[in-house]
Amino acid sequence: MKNFISGWFGIGIILLICYTPVYIFFFNSAEDAVKEMTLADIIYEDIRLTTDSNNMIKEKKKIVDEFAEEYEKRTGINIEKSIYKTLKNDKNVEDVKIILINESKYYAEYVIKFIYKDHPIKLPFAAEKPSFFDIKTAKAHALLSLDEILPLLSKSYHIPEYDMKKIYEIFSSALPRTRN
Repeated sequence: MKNFISGWFGIGIILLICYTPVYIFFFNSAEDAVKEMTLADIIYEDIRLTTDSNNMIKEKKKIVDEFAEEYEKRTGINIEKSIYKTLKNDKNVEDVKIILINESKYYAEYVIKFIYKDHPIKLPFAAEKPSFFDIKTAKAHALLSLDEILPLLSKSYHIPEYDMKKIYEIFSSALPRTRN
């Protein structure tokens, strides 16, 4: 019996030693999830709210991916580029920071704070925290709707106002508008 317990204990220690570095090096933190959030992700999250079935969710993800690819071919604007990286690379944007504003056991709330042409702007995000025992990458979610976030990011992404309105009309037609 003693050998049985020590054998299982040894296996547990070996798994823990192997498991921990893999988890640490290959899975994102909640802050990394916010850093990797894209405008295409926000569009997808916004239209996903009106969908019930998994098949429709996958179909809508495919539609957003195809749109992003086609939009980049047509205009040269990559809406699948990270918001954080886009802001960092924009010469009109200063002082880009990700700030943790609230944290719970399962979620962390962050703000991407930046100054665009002397106007301070904050973009709030919630990120699911990865769990040590439930291996999954952290996911970020915008806390602003598409109609609120598009005007804030369109200048940094260099999206023309006409295109911005069309993107909103195409992807948020099923959602109630929050502004007139």
